[in-house]
Amino acid sequence: MLIRNKHRKIIKAFKRYFNNEVKIPRVLPKKGIISSEKTGWYIRYIFLKDENENVCLDFTAEHRMTNPRHCRISLNGEITHLEMYRECYGFDSDIPGDKEKQEKEYYAHNRKVSQILIKKGLSDKRK
Repeated sequence: MLIRNKHRKIIKAFKRYFNNEVKIPRVLPKKGIISSEKTGWYIRYIFLKDENENVCLDFTAEHRMTNPRHCRISLNGEITHLEMYRECYGFDSDIPGDKEKQEKEYYAHNRKVSQILIKKGLSDKRK
């Protein structure tokens, strides 16, 4: 996909999000991976259309030093954080059954996120 003037705000927001550390080629496929050994980021992205039929960029980003992210950058450059995997869950040991309840919610949430990411093409595995 050739980055056109109408996509410039998306690309500027993407670069700003990653503090200009992640380089984006001038021509991007509709879907792909940007991996940087230098910065440690592993990013999967896809250009798609939002609910208003405007082009947007959805991406997941992983780095060993921080939590995984799932975001959308709209045509105007606005970044929205979308649902992503939970890495852990907490519970109150003074409440009977709370551990089981929280664990069940944790797995249900992660299965839901996994289905969303697979459907978009941002993941090929289930968590």
